[in-house]
Amino acid sequence: MEGQRVRTSGRHVAGLVVLLAVLFPAGAQEPSADVPSIQVSAARIKRTERLTLDLSVPLDAPGEPVEVIPPPVPEILSLLVGPLVQPVKDPEGKPMLRYRYTFQGVRSGRRIWGPFQVRRGGKVYHTDPFLIEVSYRGDIDKVAYDVEWEAPERILARQSVPITLYIRHLDRIVLPDRVQIPELRGAFVEEVPVLAPVEEESMGAHTLYHVPVKTFMITPYESGTIRLPPATVILGGMEESGGALTVRVDPLPQSSSLHGVGRFEFYATRTVSTVQVGELFGIRLLVKGVGNFPFLSFPQPDPGDLAVLVREEEDEEYRASTEGYSGWRQRTYWFRAVEEGRLTVRIPPFRYVPPGQNGVRSAGGTSLAVEVREENVTPALTFLSLDEVRSLQGRWIAEDLRVLFLIIPMVLALFSLLVPSKRFGGYALVVCTASWAGLLLWILLVPPDFPLPEQELQEGLAFLEREDYGKAYEAFQEALDEEELAPGIHYDAAMAAYALGEDGRVVYHLRRACVQAPMVLILRKALSHMEEEIGLQYQAALPVAFPPGIPWLGLITGCTLSGLFFAAYIRWRSPVLLITLLLSLSATIVAGGYVFYRAVVFREPQAVVVSETPLQAVPEEEGRRLQICPAGTAVRTDYLYQDYVRVHTGMGTSGWVRRDTLQWYIGR
Repeated sequence: MEGQRVRTSGRHVAGLVVLLAVLFPAGAQEPSADVPSIQVSAARIKRTERLTLDLSVPLDAPGEPVEVIPPPVPEILSLLVGPLVQPVKDPEGKPMLRYRYTFQGVRSGRRIWGPFQVRRGGKVYHTDPFLIEVSYRGDIDKVAYDVEWEAPERILARQSVPITLYIRHLDRIVLPDRVQIPELRGAFVEEVPVLAPVEEESMGAHTLYHVPVKTFMITPYESGTIRLPPATVILGGMEESGGALTVRVDPLPQSSSLHGVGRFEFYATRTVSTVQVGELFGIRLLVKGVGNFPFLSFPQPDPGDLAVLVREEEDEEYRASTEGYSGWRQRTYWFRAVEEGRLTVRIPPFRYVPPGQNGVRSAGGTSLAVEVREENVTPALTFLSLDEVRSLQGRWIAEDLRVLFLIIPMVLALFSLLVPSKRFGGYALVVCTASWAGLLLWILLVPPDFPLPEQELQEGLAFLEREDYGKAYEAFQEALDEEELAPGIHYDAAMAAYALGEDGRVVYHLRRACVQAPMVLILRKALSHMEEEIGLQYQAALPVAFPPGIPWLGLITGCTLSGLFFAAYIRWRSPVLLITLLLSLSATIVAGGYVFYRAVVFREPQAVVVSETPLQAVPEEEGRRLQICPAGTAVRTDYLYQDYVRVHTGMGTSGWVRRDTLQWYIGR
């Protein structure tokens, strides 16, 4: 495409100075008497004055035919009179013809003008170009510049092309103090680094410069016209506006599957050739070339019925160039294999329109094969019957309210100190101690009997057998919402199942004994099929687990036992009882500190995850994104907010990460 230029007309013109001089190469001699010459009436004049230009043409003989072809008059001048032709003689008396022109300036500026062409005696002569300057607002020391857009005359809709704003006709290379450009409508506009070089116009000892100051990459939304608004440039105390330009936008060929405008190369690859059922594989599409990269679309791979799309990832690297955006853009489609067999992914061709050419081009278009093998891994979790659920409920000591019964014998023992008789007071203390020991054995040996919503659990098990995980989820959720199954017990079994037993069933970690057993029923296959849908929904709703089990029981036991030893020591003042009391208090302090540490300082995570890629997270202490751990690192999560989860690594770093960058492992 050929470029077009529109030169501006200044709005603030107050004075005029015209410098007209004949320029010769350095070291040249005076021109021959046979060569036409130019003379001016004055080197500098103001706007109210007139400038006279005399072109003298020597003749070999009077009446010799002469033809003068003047150059176009620059837009900064206006021709008033001329040419007036008059025969004259030179100082030596030889005949000459004088062509007189009278001009007046119309606006400030600086131009290269010439040459005049003279045809005489079968020969053609040219005068040297000369410099014309018109002053700015009557200031003899200032000459204005011109503001001009440079852009293609015609482009295509959705084609990305650069447009450049120039300051033209400068006597030296300078940058403006300020540039004001109105909003451009009808296209996506992005300012990019200046792409055009500084242009030069040389004549004799003078050089004019055309300096690019702004470059924008525009991408029209639709066909029609785009008007580049006039820009205002302030430089050295002068202000000039202009440069309005209209660019024609041609429509694209009618094609519903058009992906880009430019010149591209298209490649399609697969990440693996063999996967197992349930594993992920990727189809990577790469586009390279020059064109409208920010607005590219990709053809959608079709894996058939043997795989489902899980997510899409995109990477890109391109920069502005004189023909558009140059670089590459890549999109990876991640699929999960769901059935055994030979999977063929069909990839439609990438269709694009090259600028300046007719028709739509196609690149690529292929099929990639992936072998899907049968899954050979042991399920992480299996079904549990209702009887097993009941047995699991009492396996560990949780926040069992029966431990509070231990406070009653301790209080009675303290009241026994009020009995004046040592004999009867001693009997009372022994009875309180025996009662305390009996209650402790009852708590340890007899599991608590928590009611279970039998009907809802049976319905959930039936839905799981039919692999209707959505209704199973609703049934189990209804079972949990029906009543408080166990006071203070954590509701999520999956997040506590860190290890597997030899028989493939869940082995609960001692420190996570607060698991609500009925939730185990939903986890056999539901987590493998609905990882984020179920696991993360539970995670978002879970409260912080209060530390249950042995530490909690130890704290209550230590407090009550210390009370009993205190009452016995006050009654009998025995050194053995004092030592025993001190040991009991020490154990109680240790248990209490551990409970406080687990409940306040260190909160156990609700999931164990492994990152597939290096995690880029926003740490809680800083606002910038940092890499908190490399790929393959096991991290822990605790809170979910919208699409982000907070993760903690073993390296002491933490931050908020998009949940779709994590691969969830439950039961490992």
